[in-house]
Amino acid sequence: MKWIFVGVIAWLMAFPSVADEPAKPADFAYSMTLITDGTGALYEVTLPAAVYRRLTRHDAGDLRVFNVGGEVMPHGLRRPKATEAAPERVSLSPFPVYTSSGEISSGMTLSVRKDRDGQIVHIDTREPAKADRKLAALVLDTGKLKQAVRALELEWAQAPKEFVGQMTLEASDDLTHWRMLARASVVHITYGGQQLERRRIEFAPHKANYLRLTWPARQETPEVKRATLELADDAPAPARHWTALSAEGPGEKQGEYVFTLPGRVPVDRARLKLAQTNSLVRVELLARENPSAQWVRYAEGPVYRLAIGAETLESPELRVAAAPAPRHWLLRVTPPASLGAHAPALELGWLPHDLLFAAQGAGPYQLAYGAAGVGPVNFPISALLADIEKQDKNTLIRKAEVGAETVLGGEGRLARQSDWKKIALWAALVAAVGLLAWMARRLMTQINSSR
Repeated sequence: MKWIFVGVIAWLMAFPSVADEPAKPADFAYSMTLITDGTGALYEVTLPAAVYRRLTRHDAGDLRVFNVGGEVMPHGLRRPKATEAAPERVSLSPFPVYTSSGEISSGMTLSVRKDRDGQIVHIDTREPAKADRKLAALVLDTGKLKQAVRALELEWAQAPKEFVGQMTLEASDDLTHWRMLARASVVHITYGGQQLERRRIEFAPHKANYLRLTWPARQETPEVKRATLELADDAPAPARHWTALSAEGPGEKQGEYVFTLPGRVPVDRARLKLAQTNSLVRVELLARENPSAQWVRYAEGPVYRLAIGAETLESPELRVAAAPAPRHWLLRVTPPASLGAHAPALELGWLPHDLLFAAQGAGPYQLAYGAAGVGPVNFPISALLADIEKQDKNTLIRKAEVGAETVLGGEGRLARQSDWKKIALWAALVAAVGLLAWMARRLMTQINSSR
């Protein structure tokens, strides 16, 4: 009896270390090699889109970094800086440029008057003054801006009743030589009982002393009161990743379409591809994690695809409420029958995380991911990043690259399965506890009977 009791106690003490065995590379579905130069202690890599499609947890807890010996490396994820703060904006009044033809010619020179600070106070062409001269361009003095500009939004002096036009945006450092930045449609119309407006022009971040807006001479362009410039961050904006989804079938009601998102993607944008031209609908984008849960609204707004002249005008992206992306999505279209049998294609976009890891032990290092039932490990990466931000980040964190995807445990690891080993261990634990209780009761009986 004595030795049985001692054996049970010893087994119970050893049990937690067996039951809580740390995850190994083979426990994950897929992996990628992390390619480093071998000279740094900390490395950073942008998480590839393929990784998100294999994850089974919202918090990316089924992701690990291993060294060649199969040991887990300290690692963590951080959101890109582009999502942390709203962009800085500057509002400027444009300077009108008039010509007799209403057009800007390539050899035209401008007469410019500036104040003591070098700011433009007046612009004119060197043409003879005529009463019937037409507005041909708008010039913005951006020389005092320290950052590059990445977008421009127009403000009308008076909102037009109907306007669809083309605008060309150019940049210059001397008001003589101009380079193209963007050509975009500007719209303010009522269509299908809804007001559609597009006054924003986006382009690659660019630094210049001057910006110029022009348009075709025959185009009656509304008067622009001001232009709001959106400044680019000093760090390059991360590229947004997109995944395309096809409707799996109709929802419970007419005008509803059901989609399933593979993996765990931190969605923040959505765009719809309408099959038919001259379609205008209002949509709601809802989602839920479980089929039995209530639908939650993540985005809403007008979506359109209109043929206006020789151009097809499509609605901008919808902003999706920031939250871990559920698996099941529902698109609700109003009016319900407006798309007929043509189901729209849904594209969901996100900004990828940066993976930071310590090069501990020998490489090559391995990024393993996709393991249902595997929980997260917590390393104090946030505290480390806070210290690094106070120093020279570029010398402390080196860039890594990822290799091709390889199979570890395969697709079977992505679905939650019964862990028979743990079940057996827990069953043995319950049996051992029962045995201990029986032994204690028998011992107490023996003690009482001997009195």
